[in-house]
Amino acid sequence: MGLLRRRDRESALPLEEVLQGARLPTFPQVATAALERLGDPEVDMREVGDLLVTDPAISARLLSLVNSAASGVRRTVDNVHQAAVLIGTSQLESTLIAVGVQQAMPDTSVAGQNSRAFWTAAARRASIATAFAERVVPSTRSETFTAALLQDMAVPLLAASRSDYDRLIDQWRSGAADLASLEEDAFGSDHARVAGQMCEAWNFPVNLRLAIESHHDDPQTSQGIPFVQLVSVLRDVEEDSDRVRLIELAHTTLELAPEDTDALIVAAEHDAPVAAGHVDGDEGLEMEGQPRR
Repeated sequence: MGLLRRRDRESALPLEEVLQGARLPTFPQVATAALERLGDPEVDMREVGDLLVTDPAISARLLSLVNSAASGVRRTVDNVHQAAVLIGTSQLESTLIAVGVQQAMPDTSVAGQNSRAFWTAAARRASIATAFAERVVPSTRSETFTAALLQDMAVPLLAASRSDYDRLIDQWRSGAADLASLEEDAFGSDHARVAGQMCEAWNFPVNLRLAIESHHDDPQTSQGIPFVQLVSVLRDVEEDSDRVRLIELAHTTLELAPEDTDALIVAAEHDAPVAAGHVDGDEGLEMEGQPRR
């Protein structure tokens, strides 16, 4: 696996060129409209609730989140408007972004990986990154989870649009090189830069875009979120070498003892299946499983 390094995002190729003519999917209309409302300091949450109830998938996810053990709500909430108020603006924004991305991404099999496997791997990274955040800077927990969950969101899009991508995924899984380096050599860009362009096109919050597009930067020199960058060394197949690399990076970057990091990873991996929301159909990823200590 290659070393983490800062990449030149100023020279990013146009999305249309990288995607070989394919168009960027449209971000779900309901999620977009709700996010716009939430960007208003004087937002009326009743209006946001009115929007959310028109999308069954978003409504179901929101109710699942607010009724989870992590929310602390003592009685069942079955009203979307009430749920939106209870979880708060910040958590609602993160949930809408994550659900919207999942709905927008193509469900494409890449080298034996399907959409469910992709989100399972993403949830594992997010759980581990959030555990690091809770240990070191608890106030960054929510943004860390969202950024780590979505850091590879360009991969399904690249897989759906590029005929050469299966080969790159196979080489990455084999340990030949890190995926971003393979992408750079193959088509002059990488999934981190593409994801940053997607965030910009979809008008995501600037801090989230910066965290996602910098996830392959060196966590010791970057202004991104170091916990997100640490877990970028984890491939979508569990390998001992990735775990060793992560433990080494945590020791160097966060000054965490190897045995502490190993225990943290074990606990986070235990939470990851819940975060992945292993359910069938269109429900996809459940957000209520964000790890907690």
